[in-house]
Amino acid sequence: MKKDETEIKENVLNVFIENKKIFFIIVGIWSVFTIIVITLGKVPYVKLGNMGVFGDSFNVLTSLFTGLAFAGVIVSVILQTTELKDARVEFRRQAKALEMQQLDNKFFQMLNELNNLIGRLKDESGNGITGHAVFEKLFNSLSVEFVENGKEEFQKKFEYFNNYNDKTFKYYFINLYQIINYIDKNVQTRPNVTLEEEEDAKKLAKEYINIIRAQQTKIQLKLLFLNGIGVIEFCGDNGDRYKKLIEKYALFEHIRYQDLLSGKTVYKSNGRVTNPETELKNELHKKVIDALLIQYEKEAFGNNSNLIAAWENRKSLLLENSEGEQVT
Repeated sequence: MKKDETEIKENVLNVFIENKKIFFIIVGIWSVFTIIVITLGKVPYVKLGNMGVFGDSFNVLTSLFTGLAFAGVIVSVILQTTELKDARVEFRRQAKALEMQQLDNKFFQMLNELNNLIGRLKDESGNGITGHAVFEKLFNSLSVEFVENGKEEFQKKFEYFNNYNDKTFKYYFINLYQIINYIDKNVQTRPNVTLEEEEDAKKLAKEYINIIRAQQTKIQLKLLFLNGIGVIEFCGDNGDRYKKLIEKYALFEHIRYQDLLSGKTVYKSNGRVTNPETELKNELHKKVIDALLIQYEKEAFGNNSNLIAAWENRKSLLLENSEGEQVT
């Protein structure tokens, strides 16, 4: 407050300093006018009866000083307006700082709860698997469903799998979605902001999402890849919201195409290949992954050249097959 009062005093003083020539001119005019009236002797000021006439001769200067008084009021209003404007700016800055602090606290509270949730995970088959190991079990189980049923049955099997594992798979990815959605709505898509604030919001939202993405293991990202497509029909009209958020924040920027493929490949000293059954499962699973891959927009992979190349290759093959069918 003292700082603000000092600034106001300095502003008023600056007004006088900047306009000191005007004040000196006014005082000079008044002095010259008085000297001229007295020295010319036109006003008999010595006689008491003519003092009123003498006073009336200063009416011009009275009007002048009245104008100056009005100008002073204007200056005062300007200074008060400036003060109020500065106060509003400061209030807005403090409100924004408080809002961001609350947002920051809420985000890390939600993130901490998500991490605690992982610690509480237990495989629903009762085999003693807990924590992050549950995700490995879930992915292997879901991969088997794909291999046995093919891409045509993906949606049906996913819905069954999602409901059956509602305390692990479904529960975790619902909570993950809530955090990402919270950041998107409360940071990046706020109304009535300037372009500069909008750019700052985008950067901040990206920083938050990067923190979330950095805490996802490879298995969790692989499950998210399947979940992003699987919940589209499962969640009704707004089912693609999860997928759009994945694309918007490039959540698959740090996972390779090879990581999405499952199955164990046996290696020999003379090179690759070995188990026909494993190779067949890999190929079947690869078809499912390829079918899901091209359902995402390329933005989902960020600057991941490995996944982008795989995506473009599958898109190209799809286009060639489509053109071939039309020719046929």
